[in-house]
Amino acid sequence: MTERRSIRRTLELARTVAFPILGGLLIFWWHDAPAHYAWINIAAFLIGLLAIHFIRPAGSLASARLLCGLAIAILALPLVTGPQLDGVSRWLPIGPLTLNSGLLAIPLLALAALRDGKLGWAFLAAALLMASLQPDAAAVHALAAAAGAWMLVHETRWGLAVTGAAIGVGSFLLEQPSLSPVPFVEYLVPMLWHEMGVPTQAVGLVVLLLAPLFYLLRSEAALTSDRRAIALVYGAFLGSSFLAPYPVPFAGYGASAIIGLMAALGCLRDSSAQIATEDQLA
Repeated sequence: MTERRSIRRTLELARTVAFPILGGLLIFWWHDAPAHYAWINIAAFLIGLLAIHFIRPAGSLASARLLCGLAIAILALPLVTGPQLDGVSRWLPIGPLTLNSGLLAIPLLALAALRDGKLGWAFLAAALLMASLQPDAAAVHALAAAAGAWMLVHETRWGLAVTGAAIGVGSFLLEQPSLSPVPFVEYLVPMLWHEMGVPTQAVGLVVLLLAPLFYLLRSEAALTSDRRAIALVYGAFLGSSFLAPYPVPFAGYGASAIIGLMAALGCLRDSSAQIATEDQLA
């Protein structure tokens, strides 16, 4: 059983996402976003801190597969329960909140599937089917990134097949008509640059949005397959938010990306030796 993570280590991991979250809060306050936007994101960050401190990597192959199944169920649930908007069903109603199922589940799925050298690709393929039916191009591209990370570790044709299929489906979905962008949720950078006439803030926000990639990838010695997987998934969600009206992770209003990605940080296996040993067992 892994020992409890220290408070210092918890804060170090939380720093990975803190700067774009802070940047988003400043945008909310400077440009008169609805007051609850900031409070929801702050509450999500506090929940994420607890997730980093208490959540641990899957302790066995069986628990990793269980986590994969749970993530796929989260992706499938909106197709059953709704709500649906113009044929799109990608949200989970949780009390007064509506969470984006892809942002919530895919970061954890990417790490759990990475543990499974035999069936990880199949879990990712099932998730791809769910995201395609929603449909959600951002989630599909994030799954392409997750499959690419899996392929780099396990080097099988199945990983390549899932990655290629996800890229193809995601590209197709990006060409389809999309929902209207929601202010302070999507297209934040164009909103700041064009609509509000503050290009300096837009550039500053882009820099802050790149900070998680810097913290995840900055040290080659500390770069593990887990860190690379989270970086690829985050990069896919972030890139999609620039291409079409999809939520801007961390900086845009919404708890899903904050909780989902911070929970994934809690599941990081930081030891390369530990990862190599566990992947051999898988």
